[in-house]
Amino acid sequence: MKKFGLALCLVMIAVLSLSVAGCKTMENGVEIKYAAISLSYTDIDGNSVSEDVTVKLYTNYAPRTIAHFIDLCGKGFYDNSVVSHVESSWFALGGFKLNGDALEKLTSGKTVNGEFSANGFTGNKLNVKKGSVVMYRKPTTAHASNYNTADCMIAICTSTAAPFTASEYCVIGEITDGTQLENLSKISALASRTEEEETVYNRYYAGGIAELAAGYLDENGSLTREATEKNIDLEDIEKVIAGGEYYREAGKISDEDYDDFIETARTFVNAASDKLYEYFYVMPVNTVKVTGTKIGNKA
Repeated sequence: MKKFGLALCLVMIAVLSLSVAGCKTMENGVEIKYAAISLSYTDIDGNSVSEDVTVKLYTNYAPRTIAHFIDLCGKGFYDNSVVSHVESSWFALGGFKLNGDALEKLTSGKTVNGEFSANGFTGNKLNVKKGSVVMYRKPTTAHASNYNTADCMIAICTSTAAPFTASEYCVIGEITDGTQLENLSKISALASRTEEEETVYNRYYAGGIAELAAGYLDENGSLTREATEKNIDLEDIEKVIAGGEYYREAGKISDEDYDDFIETARTFVNAASDKLYEYFYVMPVNTVKVTGTKIGNKA
């Protein structure tokens, strides 16, 4: 009787193991998981939009990064975070939330090593294309010291023109549903709006540029030797530091003022051989909020 009970127990364990294994979704030997991200916003025409996005995650290709992302989703970390940067070919979410009218930077308290070839990792076979989801990291691509700084923010590529390369950024998955991609592309229209024939960029966050500019001042507020060598003007530094804030309705900025700020800001970005988007976030004119995330084995 004891032998029969033991045999039955072993059979049940085997069946349970097969059942658990059967729940996995495999594709060419790669375990696939799916992240469902729910977004809520008001579009450029004033319509309320609730959008569900499904990200296909290739867990074997970037195991540490994807495990980190899955863990954050499971904890509800991304809930109430916002889209913090919008361009024609991509947008970023999950790195900030709104605290009143101001942006508040989020951190998971943990960074992951970059799983891409420039960082010595050769297992990631994903490329950047329309629909790719990239784990964002600190700028810039020119500084290897920032390769291992991915925290929580992700970038969703809505076009093949997205400025990321798979060799220097970790691609964790992709959005394959054509309708979802088409709808997500509409978020790019929220980067600016026209009022009385004038484009108004009324929401942006330039804290990164302000920090970069402040780096050219010493503890006494004087120009550093590097600033002098690069012909960086003190007045420009002060302008960028003063403008390195988050603007919303109460702080609309006109085309002329915006262009003037950008021209000055590029002085510091070019001096650092970086890209402007790495320091300057153009906020959508209407808040795009993450209302929930869920991880599953099926799309």
